[in-house]
Parts: sequence; structure tokens; C-alpha cells
Amino acid sequence: MLRKMNGYSQEQIAEKIGISRQAYAKWENGMTIPDIEKAALLAQVWGQIVIPKAARDHLGFNGGDRLIVLSDEVGIALLPADYFESKIRELKDLIAEKL
Repeated sequence: MLRKMNGYSQEQIAEKIGISRQAYAKWENGMTIPDIEKAALLAQVWGQIVIPKAARDHLGFNGGDRLIVLSDEVGIALLPADYFESKIRELKDLIAEKL
């Protein structure tokens, strides 16, 4: 989502972190998980984080799931991206109705 919102191609991101476009596409689609060194490079580009498997299992997340990180001065919250996006669409529709 972030890549598309910012107008980058998979090729451009792959080039920035030194991998093939095919490898990046597999990460983005959740088919593979990057090794820790590549994940760190990706985090520098997109701010992505790696959640340990035990935590993913406990929270009901899967490797490659798109999550939204929300934060304030107190802490952070992780939300599934599909849920967050649906709530944003609902809010947008509600605002449009009021105008």
C-alpha cells in the first residue's frame, strides 16, 4: 500500500535494497519473508517491521500481513490494513453524506 501510495514500482524498491524485483514481489505478496538484514534495509525504505513468529501467532497475524501502525505519545497500535482501510472508507462516506 505504501509503495503504491508513493508511486514506486516494485523494481524501484528492489533496487534501493539490493534485491531482485521477483524477490521483492514475493515479500510484498507474503510468499516469502525477508532475512533480517534485508528486512532492516526494507525498514529504512518503508518503515516495515518484523514481528517474531510467536507474537504473530498470539495476535493472529500471518507473515506478510499488511498492518497499519498507529501511535501517539503513549504507545502504538497494530491494525490489520484491510480493517483500517475499510474504516477509513466508512468515515469518508459518512463525511460525504454530511456535506
